[in-house]
Amino acid sequence: MRANGSEISYSKIICTYGYSLISLIPAVIISSLQIEYINTLILLISILLSSTIILSTFWEEISKFEKNKKYLSLGLIILFQIILFLSVKFYFIVMLN
Repeated sequence: MRANGSEISYSKIICTYGYSLISLIPAVIISSLQIEYINTLILLISILLSSTIILSTFWEEISKFEKNKKYLSLGLIILFQIILFLSVKFYFIVMLN
């Protein structure tokens, strides 16, 4: 992100993203209940918690970006979280049950 005028290092981005994924561990374990709507609800809560960790960590830097880069950064974070949600949903919950 240094190219965008930010002082966030790539290692901090990777570490924060990895740390934010810790909320998925209990969600996948609880998914053994095999109740579809509860599994989806718990997974959504987990992804929202993960997104909150990422956004709260990087919001100060993202808010300094120009308007277009700010929306692009937020859009990429949301896109990656949606992809993660769908991957966990269809692999760990649907395929393994």
